[in-house]
Amino acid sequence: MLKYIAKKFFNARNYAISTVTNIKTPTAVYNNWTVEKAVKEGYGFNTWVYRSVNLVVKNLASIPWVVRDENEVKPEHHISKVLSKPNPSVSSNDLWELLISWLELAGNGYAVKVKVAGETQELWPVSPDRIHPVQSPTVTEWMQGYVVDPNQKGEQKFEPEAVLHLKFFNPANPLLGIGPLQAVAKTVDIDNDQQNWSKSTMQNRGVIDGVMTFERPFDNEDDADAISKRINKKYGGSDNARKIAVLGGNAKYHRTAITPQESDFSASRKDNRDEIFIAFGVPPQLGGSQEASTYNNYETSILIFWFSTLIPILDDIKATLNFNFEDELAPDETICYDLSNVKAIRKAMLDQAETANILFSMGVPFEKVNRIFEFGVEEFDGWNKSYIKTAGSKIAEEVNPETEEEERAEPNPFKLVHKRAAGDTETAIEKAAEENAPTFEVLLKEWQDKIFDAIDRGEAQDATKILDETKDEWLKAIGSLYIETGTVFGMDIVEPPRSNPVKMSYRAAEDVLSQSILNYLEAETAVLIEFSHIASTTAALITQHVAEGLVEGYTATQTQQALIDSGIFSESRALMLSRTITGTAANLGQWRAATITGATHKTWITAGFEVRDTHIPMNNVKKPINEVFTVGGELARYPLDNALSPKERVNCRCTLVYSIED
Repeated sequence: MLKYIAKKFFNARNYAISTVTNIKTPTAVYNNWTVEKAVKEGYGFNTWVYRSVNLVVKNLASIPWVVRDENEVKPEHHISKVLSKPNPSVSSNDLWELLISWLELAGNGYAVKVKVAGETQELWPVSPDRIHPVQSPTVTEWMQGYVVDPNQKGEQKFEPEAVLHLKFFNPANPLLGIGPLQAVAKTVDIDNDQQNWSKSTMQNRGVIDGVMTFERPFDNEDDADAISKRINKKYGGSDNARKIAVLGGNAKYHRTAITPQESDFSASRKDNRDEIFIAFGVPPQLGGSQEASTYNNYETSILIFWFSTLIPILDDIKATLNFNFEDELAPDETICYDLSNVKAIRKAMLDQAETANILFSMGVPFEKVNRIFEFGVEEFDGWNKSYIKTAGSKIAEEVNPETEEEERAEPNPFKLVHKRAAGDTETAIEKAAEENAPTFEVLLKEWQDKIFDAIDRGEAQDATKILDETKDEWLKAIGSLYIETGTVFGMDIVEPPRSNPVKMSYRAAEDVLSQSILNYLEAETAVLIEFSHIASTTAALITQHVAEGLVEGYTATQTQQALIDSGIFSESRALMLSRTITGTAANLGQWRAATITGATHKTWITAGFEVRDTHIPMNNVKKPINEVFTVGGELARYPLDNALSPKERVNCRCTLVYSIED
């Protein structure tokens, strides 16, 4: 029946009818940029445009679309069916190739719905050259509809909801999109003209390069031919190319042809190519310009292409589809695209999952793994626990009250004191951080050297693996800082007794505290977690800059300079790391020392200046020593606890004071 209606009213032409009532509309809004013009002067004429459009179209047209609700995919939904088979004459792949190619070339893609009983049963693509939106004179109405083949005998009109209109945003005209080819049209014209010029000069290189004139007349033509033959014999041929001949007799040379250099546009055409690729969001490697960058990693280019160009387009299409089909979807139903069969994305996800699994198996709690890789997993019971067994220990937990009670149940050789005021402790931590900073400067410099060497080799895309080569050095440095700094600041709040019945030297007391800190670090895998935070953040920044260098066509030197300018390996970052880890160690040491003394409560003291908004309410908040504080919605046992996210932890200068209460 549908085929009969389409044939009767439209003579089987490539646009559809709608079951809604046609409306009377004012003049359509025209676009002087046509698909025909775009194909003739761009897609069908220019290599770079053809390659760019094909890459976008072929990749996006292969992505399936389906309706799903909160629990499952719904392949039997009528919209799922129509998206997989739009109509009897056009396949899903053909439909999306047309719509996306029209988007890329003209900025607009149209399809008309055929509805039966309020449900879309068919979708028919309509060329942007034939269909035009009709603007409403009423602002609140926005638009009145669409018209096909306006001012012609077969003119047809459609309500707005009868047309699926995909478009690239155009702030100058919200009803009509603007495509990448329009944005780069002048560059394409220049590139086309340069090709035409090169072709013309090549065809006209058949003229003689020059004419030799003499001030004396020739008696006859044979004399002139004889001189010409002698000159060409002596100076012609490849052996004499580009050489200068010297003749007497007042001879003069007149050049009549342009030089090869004057007719060579290869350098400027490369600039044209790169600008065209930028407009279409295509990495140079995928476009075929292998010399555009030092980094020739094809997989990285594909990922950049998907995440920076293709997925944003898919998201725009998804939003349009869901808005356009809103009346045919249940409240919990959504039209979605499926990237599960995209090899590059699947491999990247598997690599990410493998790295996350390694971290988890090394003792990093899943809560932290989830935060690092942004998996979006909802909280579950025990997700903040480290499931790793250390020598002589059971599975570690974030807070183990039983262990703390056991420690306090042992004979207590310490007395709780506070040798420094909170403000003095803050100053002492800052001074210690400055003293520890050179250690991190050396470690960051080693990372920089390794990354720069990898950039020179074109292998810097695997930054995580490169940084992991120095893991042992980082773990040793962080672990030593934790124990040494933690012990120093821990001894600030305890006093070992020197009278009978228990006698203990200051050194022996330090050993007890150091061992307590070490036991905690092993149980919590805190040093490994600290390194994982630093390495993952650094690797992400490096990967970002390397990827940007790949897209922009940077040389190795340019990308290295971009990394330097970012401050990833700078002295200021070394100080930031030192300040954060030193502060963590100091608070950890005091917390362990207070626990050993039998302290029952802890009180949060905020820093003296530049306090985070989320930390201001924490000032003078008191908690039992084994309970946690809530800081900015996150849990912490003490300031700078490495369970906190960087936004609540980095450069924090807050401290705790302890008390023994009934």
